[in-house]
Amino acid sequence: MQRASTTFQTMSTPFPIDLLSPIFKDIRSYDDLAHVSLTCKPANVEAERFLYREWPPVTAYDDPENFAEVMERHANFVASVMNNERRAAQVKSYMPPCLKPNDAEHWELVQEVLPRLTNLKSLRLNHISREIEFNILEGVKAQLETFHLTWTLATHQLEEILYPFLSEQKKLRRLYIQGHLKTPLPADACPELEYLSGSASAINAILPGRTKIKYLVWPAYETDKARRTPNFVETNAAVIKQLEWLSFGRAESNLRDDLLLFLPKLFSLKTLVLRHLGSDDVSVCCFRLILSGG
Repeated sequence: MQRASTTFQTMSTPFPIDLLSPIFKDIRSYDDLAHVSLTCKPANVEAERFLYREWPPVTAYDDPENFAEVMERHANFVASVMNNERRAAQVKSYMPPCLKPNDAEHWELVQEVLPRLTNLKSLRLNHISREIEFNILEGVKAQLETFHLTWTLATHQLEEILYPFLSEQKKLRRLYIQGHLKTPLPADACPELEYLSGSASAINAILPGRTKIKYLVWPAYETDKARRTPNFVETNAAVIKQLEWLSFGRAESNLRDDLLLFLPKLFSLKTLVLRHLGSDDVSVCCFRLILSGG
């Protein structure tokens, strides 16, 4: 996108606007940057590159003590983007507030603004529930690099909404899905996927056949065992042997046997993160990993 001007008018001498970009970048206060953007049109264009680059801004994360203000600020952001194509094009990262299922008006704002964010690279949607009667992802045109979805209630609608969207995401590299998936993701979806995290059923549905995945966060919950496909490790051996980074374990510590199934397949592993396993389990697993040549 061509900038409106290459100079910034000071007292009497034109000043190259490019020299102001590092200054704008280092202004940590969202309100201060907004004030700077009002000084003149060239400064406005340049400052808005940082004002609208991500939502929420780094200085305006959700405040649970002031939920009404958070909702108001989000509504103002949506209104600003909807009324200005240039601003919409600046948005690279979007995480709407953690809305409740009955906040239908705000969820409608999210659905309304998403198709306008055509240059979006990162999208995070939390606490989507089946009480929302519309497809929150319908009309999204952006080619994402990172997508994070938390779907709080088990429902058959998740595949119906999620799979058509993911099938269009040809540049997606990082994916987190917390929700119950019953059917496999189509093989041609997300061809560039490198990082996968989420619930056991989501990993069951997404991991098979995607040998470009190098980073896996395995949700090693005892309660998820029943949701895993039989012979999970053998079925996904071709993918597991390509992993360079594996994070294993989150809850119970009695999971050593599960991890030992992984170890002989980890031919390319460079980093192993063991979470909430006992010291004896860690020692045995590391010894087994050495023996397996990892």
